[in-house]
Amino acid sequence: MPLHPRLVHFPVALLLVGSLLLLVSLRWPRNALRQGGWLNLLLGWVALFPAILTGLADQGALPDTPTVEQVLNRHITGGIALLAIYGYVLYERLRTPHVLDTKARYRVGALLLVGLVVLLITGDLGGQLAYELLPRN
Repeated sequence: MPLHPRLVHFPVALLLVGSLLLLVSLRWPRNALRQGGWLNLLLGWVALFPAILTGLADQGALPDTPTVEQVLNRHITGGIALLAIYGYVLYERLRTPHVLDTKARYRVGALLLVGLVVLLITGDLGGQLAYELLPRN
């Protein structure tokens, strides 16, 4: 079995939990929520790199059909979008450590919501590739 499906669970879980903690902390500003959210987001973003690299390496195991190619291209685009979205959110935090206490919290909150949607769509596309379109031996 390819390595990519085994590695993606870490960034998915970390980005999901981090986003939710930070979104909740926008309504109920608690230091523990924010620290946990930022840590999960950072670890999830870092974990995206091996997931993306193994995904690119493993794509050769997929059949060369138009359906697979279409789903794969969307999945790759989603992975790169996640890297950009969460990278920008982390950059905002680096630039302004208390960004969630400024007017920029609306932009960061919107990006976290967009990141969650992209994460769910990209994960669904990956599930299609791994469980519906990958040939079984």
